[in-house]
Amino acid sequence: MTAIVAFIVVILVCVGFHEFGHFVFGKLLGIRVDEFSIGFGPRLISKQRGETRYAIRALPLGGYVRMAGMLGLPGEADAGKRNFYRASIPKRLLVMSAGILANVLLALICFTIVLVTPTASQVSNSSPAYAAGLRDGSSIVSIDNQPIDHSSAEAVGKFVAHAVDAGKGKAMSVAYRDASGALHHTTIQPELIVYNTSPDNPTCDHSRLPQWWSTITAINGHPVGLGTPASLLGAKHVTVSGIGQDPPCGPTQFTNIPFPGLSGTVDSAWKIGVGLDYAGEPVLPAIRDAAVEVATFPQQTYERVREVVTTSGSGGVFGPNGFQGPVGIAQDAGTQVAQGPQAVIWYIGFISVNLALLNVLPIPFLDGGKILLLGIEAARRRRLAPAREAAIYAVGLAMVLMFFVYVTVADLRNHH
Repeated sequence: MTAIVAFIVVILVCVGFHEFGHFVFGKLLGIRVDEFSIGFGPRLISKQRGETRYAIRALPLGGYVRMAGMLGLPGEADAGKRNFYRASIPKRLLVMSAGILANVLLALICFTIVLVTPTASQVSNSSPAYAAGLRDGSSIVSIDNQPIDHSSAEAVGKFVAHAVDAGKGKAMSVAYRDASGALHHTTIQPELIVYNTSPDNPTCDHSRLPQWWSTITAINGHPVGLGTPASLLGAKHVTVSGIGQDPPCGPTQFTNIPFPGLSGTVDSAWKIGVGLDYAGEPVLPAIRDAAVEVATFPQQTYERVREVVTTSGSGGVFGPNGFQGPVGIAQDAGTQVAQGPQAVIWYIGFISVNLALLNVLPIPFLDGGKILLLGIEAARRRRLAPAREAAIYAVGLAMVLMFFVYVTVADLRNHH
């Protein structure tokens, strides 16, 4: 139930912001907006205010803004000079692009909020840090006598990751303050964690490396020694023992199972099990860093897709590491709720920038496809026949629906 509610909230916010962009620019540019709707299907809530009807519909999987003369077909509402297709090409371009721009703006807002908000630490109760005495709200002051910069998530994350990696598994001397502010000194022994994002293990076969993540306690029957993860796990014919966290199967203990090797789907690192605290960035640097995150998102997405496509055993773009539909988004949204408000805000930004990127694609029915047809109209200096344009949109809609169904089926298979 938490996942379903979280999914609905995330979709309503992201889609609502997208459609609000179209709505605002349509109004500002003098086009008559007949309906602003979130969701599809039967109306659940509907209210007419002025010339616009506002509605929430039964299926929270999208939304739309209906403007007068949207397709220019016979029988459509006619608002005279205020018809959509009587507006100039620059005006229509602004209206069509406004949803994408709105989603980019929402992502910037969400990422900025997360970056400026002070965050307390979180300590897993099964982690080395917890065993050493740290609890939620503890703040690490220094590691091996090196003070930590807590000004931002990036600063504290880089420092601790570097310190743990450089130690190659050796015990670390740590000074920390508890939630009351009292100073303590302790020793933390990092643990070797393996992340496995290969296709899931529906039979919970204990002879295979669990999906998600595992704590490695022995390599080739011997306690884990010192070294980089690559040096410890990079040899051929390595076997590992440990405890895995596999969502469908629960905690899984395994002994001397073959290690599949470090690859695009299997990674490893030394960890101490602390979600670190930080003070939060000043507003302007936070806006800058949020903008960088949004600007680099298309490249990051391309790299992830390329890795999934080219990596053997990844499951492909419709596998557990590929595209996600409503089931996967709902599951992830529920996970973010469990981690707190900041995680939810970040996830809304993440979905919003995904929605912006999706709508840039030149697929008819999506904003990018509409912008492409508008460019063709500008180049030809005359519009395509309305009936032909409507047919193109119908084909695009069919493609989008087929893709949606395929992703949803794959989702159900991947998150059974």
